[in-house]
Amino acid sequence: MELEHPGQRFRLFDLPVEIQIRILGLLENSNLDLITSNFRQAASVLRDHFPSFVQLAFDGFPGMSNNQEIRHIIYRIIKVSRTLRPFERGPMAFVRWIRKFQARSDDTPLPALPRTVQTLNSLDQIIDSIEFWMIRFHHSLTIVYGGNLCDITLAVLQNTSWENEYSFTSVENYRIRRALLLFQLYCVLFHQPADHRDHSFNGRVAEQALFLQSLQPFMIAELDGVYGMIEWILASHFRISWHISRRSTAMVPGSQSRPGGAKLEHVMSRGLLELRQLILHTPKLTGDPRPYDERWNKIAGKMQAFQNRFFMTALGKCWKFQSDNAGTNYKVVSYPSKVPISMRRWNGAPEGTNDGSWAYTMTYTKPSGSDSEAREIAALERAVNGDQFNWRGLVFWERERLKRHDSRINFDPVVMANFRGQDPGNGPPNAWVERLKATDPPNVGYQPRLRPLSTAMFSQYTLLSGAQHLTRLYGMFSAEEMVRYRSAMTSGISMDL
Repeated sequence: MELEHPGQRFRLFDLPVEIQIRILGLLENSNLDLITSNFRQAASVLRDHFPSFVQLAFDGFPGMSNNQEIRHIIYRIIKVSRTLRPFERGPMAFVRWIRKFQARSDDTPLPALPRTVQTLNSLDQIIDSIEFWMIRFHHSLTIVYGGNLCDITLAVLQNTSWENEYSFTSVENYRIRRALLLFQLYCVLFHQPADHRDHSFNGRVAEQALFLQSLQPFMIAELDGVYGMIEWILASHFRISWHISRRSTAMVPGSQSRPGGAKLEHVMSRGLLELRQLILHTPKLTGDPRPYDERWNKIAGKMQAFQNRFFMTALGKCWKFQSDNAGTNYKVVSYPSKVPISMRRWNGAPEGTNDGSWAYTMTYTKPSGSDSEAREIAALERAVNGDQFNWRGLVFWERERLKRHDSRINFDPVVMANFRGQDPGNGPPNAWVERLKATDPPNVGYQPRLRPLSTAMFSQYTLLSGAQHLTRLYGMFSAEEMVRYRSAMTSGISMDL
């Protein structure tokens, strides 16, 4: 393969390998695929120096950290999306997968991926989607506090970033990006089918709860936080907020929660890449003054009725809450498998990201110190009470963001209304709301089912504890169900809930 330069001609593969990598790395993935398919030397360079091409892919997105913590999650997203999901491989496959995922660290090897252009393309798509959602989150915050809608919309459409007083700090950036990646991993593991009659994918609540229990408590709260932030963008885009959205308490995932529309939860299971395309391919009507939108009815009307079984059910079943008599001091216990409250330190991660944020820590510690701390706790509680749908990502907030928020919301009723999401007094007509709820009724709920041939698995702790622990974890069963459970256990067949 020859390259031309003014006044000279030379062979690419006679150059030092570092220069070969740099030149090949400048190509679009489609052109790189063409070259590696036709030149064995190029394919050899890609295969032998694949980590260098991964580094170049990360270099194209300066906001995304390239450390082992991030790579462990991204590599698993790519691998799971290309193969059978772990629980589809046999009874113990998912438990083994969870154990490896929980043991990830700077010293454990990354999941093996094909050293191909297709892998690089998947990497680009994932990171690019993360950047899109980061911009939308910034856009949402700016709108809440009174930004310039035209400038913000233009920046979002151009997929470029901008800076203002609501920009995320380096710690917030890292936390939110990590949580988005965990959400995408959760989606590729547990996405729901378009047809609810496809029972092989139904009712993966046991596996979902086990995945959540493999995370540190603050990371589950952060995962719950980005779920709410994404739901708000989706709900506001289709103008369905307040009507079929869930209720969730910020920083206390699963506590006093209420499922939203089951079809909305199904759409959320599609993952970041498809949700991005859904928003971009269904633009709002310019100049449309109506406070409601028929586009969601057209989308939801094509779906079958679903149970809420993608996220909220598992979230509510993987925690045990204890509180004092006043109900203010929460203690969260994760079971059946305990995870360390604090994470190990990851190389390349900003200081402080291996523990909960300031807001998360204050929620559980509630220090009784100075008057200033008491005022901060009161301000945080007001913010939590105002964010009844967990849309604003409070779990990521540090002290300065709370101070800025409290100084604005106390003196500006418009900001207060924006923060809550929508003023019900200016909402859509009641007839449209009832039609919307009929299309996707909230609180569909989840009904557990016993499937003897299911590959659903529990941790060894659950298996050894038997029916008593299972009853405590998944709710009361009937006497007939308990007999069937014991029969399934003694015959060596697993049971799915």
